[in-house]
Amino acid sequence: MHQYLEINPNGRPGGRSPWNPQYGRIYAKDYAVISRFAVDDTRDPLGADKFYHYFIAGIRGLGTWGAGWFIDRCPDALAALDTKAMVPGEPHGDIQILVEVVFDNYRIIDVKDVSDEDQVYFDKQINPPYILDQIKKHHQPDTFGEDSDSEDVAGLAEA
Repeated sequence: MHQYLEINPNGRPGGRSPWNPQYGRIYAKDYAVISRFAVDDTRDPLGADKFYHYFIAGIRGLGTWGAGWFIDRCPDALAALDTKAMVPGEPHGDIQILVEVVFDNYRIIDVKDVSDEDQVYFDKQINPPYILDQIKKHHQPDTFGEDSDSEDVAGLAEA
């Protein structure tokens, strides 16, 4: 996400600065880890019910927010992961995934499981020319309007 903020002309400048609503008008990606561990219900004498403990680890707030968004809005995806992870004869319910969070114009627009992606995928995601292309492709038309200096923006992508 740091590179998205550096390259995006609406991104928040480095260091401490007061919040400006314009900072939310960005396109950015961030990552987080979601871990879910099944815990037996000790109050149930038959042990039939399970409780789940969730652990979310994001590097920045956007990834953490997106992980919560995924848990809240994609329960079917979590259920499918649970089924996929089942091993015959073993207790199930534990899941650990890496999610990619996509943010645009003040809101999360997508969160997806990227646990199975290879290093080539992640190298592409952090490549400055690719990031600049994604910002231009997905963000509001006025992001790179007449007020922005396109040479300065392109120079950031080459850095």
